[in-house]
Amino acid sequence: MNWVFKILMAQSFRPWPMPALPSAASHCVKIDSRILTVSVATLLFFIMTARLGASTLEVTSLSASSSYALRSFEAGGKTYVPQDLIAPTLTGYVGRAGLIVPSGSPVPIGRTRAGMMTHDFHLNTGLSNVHEVQLTFASGLTNGPGPDLVFFNENFSTGVNFQVTANGSTASYGESRYDDLLLQIRYHQYNRNAFDVVDLSVLVADSYDLNTSTSGPALSHVFAIAIDLDDLAVPPLATVNVVSFKRPTAVDDALDPLLIMGIRSATVPEPMSILLVGPALAVLIMLRRGKQNANV
Repeated sequence: MNWVFKILMAQSFRPWPMPALPSAASHCVKIDSRILTVSVATLLFFIMTARLGASTLEVTSLSASSSYALRSFEAGGKTYVPQDLIAPTLTGYVGRAGLIVPSGSPVPIGRTRAGMMTHDFHLNTGLSNVHEVQLTFASGLTNGPGPDLVFFNENFSTGVNFQVTANGSTASYGESRYDDLLLQIRYHQYNRNAFDVVDLSVLVADSYDLNTSTSGPALSHVFAIAIDLDDLAVPPLATVNVVSFKRPTAVDDALDPLLIMGIRSATVPEPMSILLVGPALAVLIMLRRGKQNANV
């Protein structure tokens, strides 16, 4: 990446063949050419830095409280805390409306259920028997360096295959991409008596028969995976608003998401700001050369 920048910078100050022009006009054109080259080189440098800065996406460690509240996790060699995460809104749902709640706790009421995997940071709450969920990020989710999403899933033995769709592209993730975080959770699972496939409105409004549809307390494992929007052909520094997670097989073979969050992108300069760096560098160089010539 650095060698590309150096070559472009070197080329920007090499005499370029130009048509015969009055000396003043020729001087202006040469300055404009240099400014343009430096600007483009600077922009390319920062874009390549953002693109190549992505690291491995394994979630290698996890810290949680005694009540299973997320404290931190590590992905790609960097530690993230809840303040680094972006909570989406659950705007689409297909599944059998199962709920994962802390052992001994009542079933959440109404819209609170839709936030069980997107707004509370507890890893013993979530949704079970999910075929597909649609998540909306109101302010957008930026494709920055490193992971852009983190997905925590409950399972007794291993991770499951699933697909993520955004920006018109779909990426598949298999069991081998998961990491068992060696965190065991104890919870109750509530299922609707009908156990039929429903949408978001039923998930939010349906009443659960607590006498007959409770299972548990169960002891299970937390699995996690971090996701880079590069996998979905999202350009560097671009944003998406809607992301979908889906089980690619039959509805009966479902996901059990405990937490799905966006990850705040590292602060990077905006493209227009980057473009201004080139002209600034060129002006500084010309001023320095003018001062040197005046001293000759």
